[in-house]
Amino acid sequence: MKIVGGPKHGEEITMAGKPGGPEFVPPDGFVIEYEFVQSGKVNVKFGPDRNPKPSVPGQFERYQTRGGSWHYVEPEPG
Repeated sequence: MKIVGGPKHGEEITMAGKPGGPEFVPPDGFVIEYEFVQSGKVNVKFGPDRNPKPSVPGQFERYQTRGGSWHYVEPEPG
């Protein structure tokens, strides 16, 4: 699957249930959230969410599956 829009635009994402296993393609509405924390670490959350919160640049990046791709959840207009 490919990311559409946002900081990781064009990046390919592959998910599998186990290393080397078949790719898992989540249904529309799943969200992957990257939370950037101190010390250069990232917390990742993954699951269904039909109405995800907007991304917050430098703090939270959120992508939602739609039509077989990951779409960036745009930040609130500022």
